[in-house]
Amino acid sequence: MYKPILNQKPQYNSLTNSIAAADFNEDGFLDMVVTNYGSHNIGILLGKGDGTFQNQITYSTGIFSHPYFVLVNGFNGDMRKDIVVANYGSNSLELFFGIGNGFFTSQVPFAVDNCRPVLIAVGDFNNDSLLDIAAANYDTNNIGIFLGYGNGSFQNQTVYTTELGSRSHSIAVGDFNRNSRLDLAVVNSGKDSMAIFYGNGHGTFANQKPNSGSDNLGVFVYNEKGDFASINIYSTGYGSTPQFVIVGNFNNDHRMNIAVANNDSNSVGILMSDRTIAFKEQIVYSTGSDSQPSSVTVGYFNNDNKKDVVVTNN
Repeated sequence: MYKPILNQKPQYNSLTNSIAAADFNEDGFLDMVVTNYGSHNIGILLGKGDGTFQNQITYSTGIFSHPYFVLVNGFNGDMRKDIVVANYGSNSLELFFGIGNGFFTSQVPFAVDNCRPVLIAVGDFNNDSLLDIAAANYDTNNIGIFLGYGNGSFQNQTVYTTELGSRSHSIAVGDFNRNSRLDLAVVNSGKDSMAIFYGNGHGTFANQKPNSGSDNLGVFVYNEKGDFASINIYSTGYGSTPQFVIVGNFNNDHRMNIAVANNDSNSVGILMSDRTIAFKEQIVYSTGSDSQPSSVTVGYFNNDNKKDVVVTNN
């Protein structure tokens, strides 16, 4: 078993950057995992069931790894919660396999070719009932797809460009054209844009084609010939610098909509499905002067059975 550091209080200058919740020790109480960007590790905080947590147990992600984002799911078929981390500093993804008692074993990180991964998402992109991973690679202006084998290992990264200077910063998964194939929404902070990649169900996606200008969203649709075509461009606003994207059904029409945190324009943009394979023009909601929203999530917060949006402001 990979040796953790036990009962450690939060470290000075740890720069906690991402958080996820799950029941890691199977006691019926939610626990947390955080990425400590500054101290190059992840921290596990086991819940006591009363809203408080034990001191964090830390696992190293490697020297100068700068872990940026964390997700929880099951990757090796043992029905226990595992953790996948995007290490910005070491250009790698790293898996920690849960053993059901709150502790984890570690797999050697798998490299992503100097891509600087910042955000990751999971889904079954090739319809083999096994989880795959998608990563937004900030420095190399692309996304990476890792198809899973179901045993905790993955194929080498397949890369799709998001345009020179795009600075891909976040990625989300959804079936936007309702064909039972998972698609990807990617925000490009360097181009003030967002792109949607429609999947063909075999684990492959379109390369984003450069648009005539920035501040827009390009949509690429798979056709029967195996080609993709750009059909629509959506503005995210001049100087918006989108940081985070999430998918949800905001109007109860059984279609996926998109929410984007626009950091530099101090706003959240909502793109609603127009009942075809396209989206309506972005609806912008201010988050306040100098708020610089960096993340967004959805959930039911007032018990009216309508999804709400929560934003974190820097």
